[in-house]
Amino acid sequence: MKYIRDHDRMHVLFLPRWYPNQINPDEGSYIRKYSLAAAEYTNISVLHVYPENEEQHVKYRLDISKGDGIFTVNVYIKKVNTRFRLLANHLKKHRYKKAHQIGLNKIKEYYRDPDLIHVHGLSKLNSLIWIHRILKNTPYIISVHSLSYLSILQKNKAKHKRKIYRHILKNAKEVLVHGKELQTAMLRSQLTKHVIDISKFEESQKVLGEKLFEIYYRSIKVYTLD
Repeated sequence: MKYIRDHDRMHVLFLPRWYPNQINPDEGSYIRKYSLAAAEYTNISVLHVYPENEEQHVKYRLDISKGDGIFTVNVYIKKVNTRFRLLANHLKKHRYKKAHQIGLNKIKEYYRDPDLIHVHGLSKLNSLIWIHRILKNTPYIISVHSLSYLSILQKNKAKHKRKIYRHILKNAKEVLVHGKELQTAMLRSQLTKHVIDISKFEESQKVLGEKLFEIYYRSIKVYTLD
């Protein structure tokens, strides 16, 4: 695919939990399939943060690529080495947040602020909170890939975190799921009313890309009319 840097095109930021990288080239290959399909119709940038790299000596290392029509920023974080749990948790959170800020700055330098954020995985909701504080009033959609993460919002998280995460889901312009079972579970959870089973459009890259563009455009248009 030819790389297109057209500032008049819609710019969608992918925020995935998994994505192909130097350490695990096959990680998140299904999310990359979505980015390739969407890149036929929109400007796609990907911000992926890889935590706890044991072989790394600097706190943050960037790997930027422009292949296959996608502007990708992989940020690798140095592993925190300390025996003190509270300090370790504090440093991990700080570095993870800082890595997202660094990566986002690179994307904004190349393109501009995204028109829409596409979050992949409920485990990335913390990242969305940080990014959203920088990109104020930017609409977002969320892809849910597994039923296991749904239980996190219902049982395992502290009450205040469940409240925040549910608020995030309810304010998503769309929630995309893979399969009827997951769609039914999301609707029953009453966390959101906007659930689309995207798997039915995976028959070809062209069909998937067209559907994603339709969802992206509708999400931005609805947002501007709110």
